[in-house]
Amino acid sequence: VMASATPVVDIATFIFRPSEEKDAIRKEVLALYPEELSVRFENGVVSTDVAEPYAIPLPRVLKEEMGASEKYPSNLLVIDTGKSISASDFETFDTIAILSKDSIGFHDFENGKVEIRNFGNTPGESFTFDSEKFASYVDMIGKFAKGFGIALLFLVPLFVFFAKLTILPLYLVFGAFVIWIIAKIRGTSWTYGTAYKAGLHLLTLPVLYGIISSDPFIPSLHLPFLFTVLLGIAAAINMTPDPVKQEPTGIDPDPI
Repeated sequence: VMASATPVVDIATFIFRPSEEKDAIRKEVLALYPEELSVRFENGVVSTDVAEPYAIPLPRVLKEEMGASEKYPSNLLVIDTGKSISASDFETFDTIAILSKDSIGFHDFENGKVEIRNFGNTPGESFTFDSEKFASYVDMIGKFAKGFGIALLFLVPLFVFFAKLTILPLYLVFGAFVIWIIAKIRGTSWTYGTAYKAGLHLLTLPVLYGIISSDPFIPSLHLPFLFTVLLGIAAAINMTPDPVKQEPTGIDPDPI
């Protein structure tokens, strides 16, 4: 449980942050979509109620994530339903994506590739996307993220616990070899199989160290291979050398 304290605290801090901070984040996200823009999709054809070509600038948050690089364009999306998309339009409009009357195109600046997807003929299908619809999606995603985060608060400790149960037997494939070497040094006739079985019990001390060292609230000592060193110390303390065999004292068959 203590090993999962850090991710649990991070998740709880994200979910239960102050309402003022939540409102500020929501406003920043809603500002990504222009209030005046309404996009209608009907029978495979796109139309808008704004003057075109209409450009949506690259958000400040994305610019900060990408870094101050000249290869990234100034626009996130340009809407131009008056003509079909061509590869040269991405350089003309200086954008990542272009939405036309019947297709949408993306420019992969990392690989220098342009991908254009046609909507095709979709009779009878229609919807309108505007700022209100965008806000409803943002709120829906926010509720889903909160519910998913609360579920993670319970799932993360279980995941960490079962992960450790899986990792420790695998680790003992190596740890048993260390115990077997110590047994030879101590003069104990343990086989590798005996060392592995003993390791299942001797892991208590190193596991205790692992729990303490993973707790974010407790200062701990971090040294390379300390987990294995502690396993070796526990093994050396708990094993005793095999008794030295005494040669039987012979009886003289021909006493004088």
